[in-house]
Amino acid sequence: MTSFDKEFPRAAAYAAVRPSAFRVKEPQTDAYGFQYTERHIQCVWYDDTWRPKPLFTTEGEEVTVEKPGDWNLEAGPDFLNASLVVGPEQRRFAGDVEVHVSPADWQRHGHSGDARYRRVVCHVTYFGGGVAHGNLPPGAVEISLKDALSATPFFSFESIDTTAYPFASYRKAAPCAKALAARSPSELTVILESAGEERVRQKACRMVREIEERGKEQAFYAEVLSALGFKNNRVQFRQLAGRVPVQRLCVDSSGDATRAYALLLGVSGLLPAKVSHRWDAATRTRVRRLWDHWWKIAGSWERLAMPRG
Repeated sequence: MTSFDKEFPRAAAYAAVRPSAFRVKEPQTDAYGFQYTERHIQCVWYDDTWRPKPLFTTEGEEVTVEKPGDWNLEAGPDFLNASLVVGPEQRRFAGDVEVHVSPADWQRHGHSGDARYRRVVCHVTYFGGGVAHGNLPPGAVEISLKDALSATPFFSFESIDTTAYPFASYRKAAPCAKALAARSPSELTVILESAGEERVRQKACRMVREIEERGKEQAFYAEVLSALGFKNNRVQFRQLAGRVPVQRLCVDSSGDATRAYALLLGVSGLLPAKVSHRWDAATRTRVRRLWDHWWKIAGSWERLAMPRG
């Protein structure tokens, strides 16, 4: 139970009927509870946009991921035919990768005695701790992602669209359809309202963690920028918040909104390189004014500038 459960009493009604494919089977908790699923961890491992660098095994050896593996849609390990290079000796590992939220899930899911997992060369988890000696295949390495992800200022599980991996799959019926088919209209109303409340509760828990790690102002600032990015650019806007922290923005702009706008445009790579004759006079004046501010500070910010693409 988190500190927010009493604030959102109806959220439990949704949790009771949520399809198991979209539920953390064994909820893990740290300060305020881990609200994401094994699929989120799979997406992080699979996509080098999310996968932190550098990565280290639980023994402290650096890992280079040459190939995360093929996403397995059948029974067995999560990723097949992966390729990793580990340690200063550049040891090469070729085989399968299994992903869990917690190291203890390896035993809970019965993988130790399952022949399909004999080729696992890497066990990837969010939480650290490690699997008890002798339970993983001989020579397999373990990687915990929590510390590496926490050290990435613009990373957020909220930005990951888990339905997009490995590709959009189409079903004859949505996963929730079976769970809701026999419900009365009044029951559906309760469930849908509680689902909304559960989403707000999860966001509140995440915001508390963000505030604890980065402070109230930076957390609020990053969330505002993320919202301005809408669906397709949320990641880039979080990156911008990480590259231009709110305290530095206030100092370098001297509290002037136009200067702050020029700084954000400059670092984001969105400040137009040239003034076009096709623009109206007000727009041309506006862009020139922004450039007047940006060129004075560009030297100290250019190394952080994001590619225009």
